[in-house]
Amino acid sequence: MINNRFNVRLSWSFYDWANSAWSAIIITFIFSRYFVDVLAPDKDLGTLYWTWTIGISSLVAALLSPIFGSISDQSQRSKFWLILSTLIYALIALSFWFAQPKGMDLLLIIFLLFIGNISYEISQIFYNGQLKLITTENNYAKLSGFAWGLGYAGTVIIFIIYYGIFLLPNDPIFALDKTTYENIRISFPITGVWIILFSLPLFFLALSALKIKGLTAFQIWQIWRLLNYLRSTGRYSHFGQNNQARPSSNLSTDEAYKILGIKKGCTKQEIIKAANSLQKKIHPDVNPNSNTERLSQIVNEAKETILKLDFS
Repeated sequence: MINNRFNVRLSWSFYDWANSAWSAIIITFIFSRYFVDVLAPDKDLGTLYWTWTIGISSLVAALLSPIFGSISDQSQRSKFWLILSTLIYALIALSFWFAQPKGMDLLLIIFLLFIGNISYEISQIFYNGQLKLITTENNYAKLSGFAWGLGYAGTVIIFIIYYGIFLLPNDPIFALDKTTYENIRISFPITGVWIILFSLPLFFLALSALKIKGLTAFQIWQIWRLLNYLRSTGRYSHFGQNNQARPSSNLSTDEAYKILGIKKGCTKQEIIKAANSLQKKIHPDVNPNSNTERLSQIVNEAKETILKLDFS
């Protein structure tokens, strides 16, 4: 359990390592200079375009933050939005490889930069919103500080990789053409890959293990699937007046298998295991309330129906 909590928190922190590449390579040091000096018609216009694009995109993100902030409080939806917003700005960073004076249109570059920066800012809302789900309030500052430190370390490492391998050597690897700025443009796909690569631990480990009222995200999905099926068949009404649940009639074997999330042909042991797995998440002794009590009854009824009709 301790190792699992450590892995979740480390994965969350590593997202700072990942996203620092956008702010460092794209916004602050390399792409910004490349945009002004190379892509824009002249430096004055380039500075103007850049300043307005970053400024307006940041303003739009700030105006949208209350909306996305409310979404981030709904943990089942925040995972989707975190992944989507991250992929958007990471893929935009990758696309900047094609940003050259006689290549990608300047207006398209400005538009992509605008969308990318909004996506970056929005991703921070969903990222920060996960903090309360993986640690206690007493540890917020400690964990945030650790993640902040990883972010700076990530910035240093990606600069060492870029400058040491691609920019400074007289003969950079991959035979990059300096006349078309390939030795500079290579930093943009590196940034995109870096963001995606080091975001994966958070996507696949941390968020899947986040707990809400004692349940993991995967367990919540299982219960959500069960509730949806029961509501569609009229076996269980959602929390209506006085939280009353409809009484169930005798289940068919097809319904029973769907409730347990298994297919016909399972062994008796597999059926009992599936029922016990659900009961561990919804039994009143685990989550005591009238709704989980009703769910527990239905799961038990499904198990008994299958055992009676298919194994007697």
